[in-house]
Amino acid sequence: MKRLITVALACLILAAAAPVAYAGWGVGGFGGINTPIAQDDAENGTVFGVRGRFAGIWALTLEPQIFLLNHGDYDVLYDEGANLSETLESWKATSIGVNLLLGAPAGQFSGARPFFFGGVRLNSVEHADQDSKTKIGFGLGAGLEIGFGQFAVELRAGGEVFPDESASRKDALITGGVNLYLGP
Repeated sequence: MKRLITVALACLILAAAAPVAYAGWGVGGFGGINTPIAQDDAENGTVFGVRGRFAGIWALTLEPQIFLLNHGDYDVLYDEGANLSETLESWKATSIGVNLLLGAPAGQFSGARPFFFGGVRLNSVEHADQDSKTKIGFGLGAGLEIGFGQFAVELRAGGEVFPDESASRKDALITGGVNLYLGP
């Protein structure tokens, strides 16, 4: 948990410095669904969070974010030959990190603009019956933002990788959100 707080503070410090260097900036919120793509043992879940946006050079944007994600219940197979398994309650992840967006500079605009994103996160994963574990993960994907001056709505599709004890969890996320641009 201490590591998670340290990364969150580092992201906030970077975010606070960015508006000084670049004019366009904003804040937003999002929510959606996630689907496990590499494992068939877990059910779909939800995701929601908040993010900042700070314009960079060319069409690059820095996007610190924090989001909460959960899976539905999942089955653990102990002995395939004897068909012994157990259904465990959902697991949750708190993710703090930063994306780099290509194609969606922060700032007020009207119209539509597609973008690509990739980033790193510090994920704190909590299983219902185990201690939480904090590990580094990553995500990438694409989206479309439609601007109405100071406000914008966006849709995203992407993938997230959450390292676990023996392997990693891979999820497909589909989210929608609203952004408010406070800088030019």
